Amino acid sequence: MRLPVVLGTVMLTVTAALTVTPAHAALADCPNTSMCIWANNDFGAALDSRKSGLAVILPVSTRLDNKMDSWRNDSPSYDSCGYDGHGSGDTQEWKASSQDNNVSVLNSDEVSSWRTLGGC
Repeated sequence: MRLPVVLGTVMLTVTAALTVTPAHAALADCPNTSMCIWANNDFGAALDSRKSGLAVILPVSTRLDNKMDSWRNDSPSYDSCGYDGHGSGDTQEWKASSQDNNVSVLNSDEVSSWRTLGGC
């Protein structure tokens, strides 16, 4: 009777270990000194990355519109900004050398355009 219980416990432990995906793997996909956005919390499902220092507000592609749930600004000196509208509307400021693995529900799935220089 003990053998099936032990085997069941081992199987559950192995299954749990195999299904956990570390956020660090997705973070490593963000190029140095770039701004990156992901569709899911914990840096899952990369949407886009842009080099820091771009002052022009550019729209995200239609398939990426309003899908951002986590971000990383790997620039050591440039703040970035995400906009709900195309250069207008609600904004999300992404400070240099910072990240957020789970944006507020009030900001989830809102980014339609962004720039990587000058903040908001």
